[in-house]
Amino acid sequence: MRADSINVNSGKFGAVDRTDLPSPIIRDYRQEVIRQSDDTDTAITLTVAQSGALVLFDEDEAYAITLPAVTKDDIGITYTFMETIASNTDRTVNTAYDNDYFVGSLVVLPSAVWASGTAQDGLATNTIANAANDVQLTFDDNLGNGAGGVGSIVKLTGVVTGNTGAGGGAKLVWAVTGQMFTADPNSDGTAIFT
Repeated sequence: MRADSINVNSGKFGAVDRTDLPSPIIRDYRQEVIRQSDDTDTAITLTVAQSGALVLFDEDEAYAITLPAVTKDDIGITYTFMETIASNTDRTVNTAYDNDYFVGSLVVLPSAVWASGTAQDGLATNTIANAANDVQLTFDDNLGNGAGGVGSIVKLTGVVTGNTGAGGGAKLVWAVTGQMFTADPNSDGTAIFT
């Protein structure tokens, strides 16, 4: 026979129609998916309520995403961006304010093995967000020194309270991690962050 404490707690996780439970129940968790192709506009501003969303660049059109401002209650919000269709147009992710910067780095990888005799500087690079001025991240597969090939995936997490308006103090608000693919055999990744 099980201990009384186990019997009392059995079935609490994922239980349905139980009113005697002392804590919230997680049921049917699904990650929100935001598709560029579902938006008729060329720009969107994400909300804090959309934290955890997977944002798909699934259309060969220019698109601009603005991240929400991060308050002390919003630290830890996160968004993942993924390239799902080949595109040579700029799709950008922008911070809410001009002094809310990205911090971290991305691994930049070639999207194909280059033919012999093709000039290339290397097979991979790590591009670091310039914490002094980078407020935009660009997905664009054929941008010189850029990246954004199919399968590129970037995760952004709000790690510190940001500014409440333009012109505020410099803050490293958005931690960035991930990998991006490039069609540029000589890409050093310097055009990804601006």
